[in-house]
Amino acid sequence: MKFCPNCGNKLKENDSKCPKCGFELSKAKLQDNKLDGVKQKFNLKNIDLKNFDLRKNGSKTDKVNVQQFFGQHKKIVWAICALIAIILIYTQVYVPHVVNSALENNGFTSAKGYKVNVNRMHKIITLKSNYAHEKQFNEQLRANGFDTRQLPVENQMSNVAHEIAGRTLGTWTIEMSTGEDLHTGNGKFGSFWVFKGTKETKRFQTTPVGRQCRNEYLERQREQADDEAQQQKDDLIGAGAIGFMLGAL
Repeated sequence: MKFCPNCGNKLKENDSKCPKCGFELSKAKLQDNKLDGVKQKFNLKNIDLKNFDLRKNGSKTDKVNVQQFFGQHKKIVWAICALIAIILIYTQVYVPHVVNSALENNGFTSAKGYKVNVNRMHKIITLKSNYAHEKQFNEQLRANGFDTRQLPVENQMSNVAHEIAGRTLGTWTIEMSTGEDLHTGNGKFGSFWVFKGTKETKRFQTTPVGRQCRNEYLERQREQADDEAQQQKDDLIGAGAIGFMLGAL
């Protein structure tokens, strides 16, 4: 049984137009032929172009696609979530614990008089010494004659560098800086010792300031040796003069 596409009235098989509204059925057939041509041109199979709702069907398709994606890639999604969780735990919990533990184990804490600054993003640890530390460093350097022997603080920094390098990823920089803005004849002196990874890349003993201190120390040693030699010579001359005078008597 056929119905009028315009008013829905029942039609007979041989009707060329609707007896109720007068709609010409040949126009409806022509319209159907145009729609069939669009389907064929764009290869849109099984799609009812007359009743197609782009917004409704599109959103439904998107929803189905998302559900299908998560259903088909569930393992990948869970793996990505697990990786993100591991990265957060590593950067926010594990690394701070390793760094703080290494510093405390080697005495670089506020309780020991150090100001400690840790930049986890750039992997830089700055240890700022106070006046008491710098006085101690100077005494140890002087006791060594300002030569290139390592000080205890360098060994401590090396221990920190090795502990962190052995338990974390990437290259950390550990720097011992002066507590105050120390100025010398060569300008501002910003740090005593620097470690990058496990390698010591800067040493006070080999800087221009350190070599100057070494040269001044050696010069004082030479002057002292000359003074002692002169004193011995003067003593010998004095002793000879006294002996001569006694012999003359």
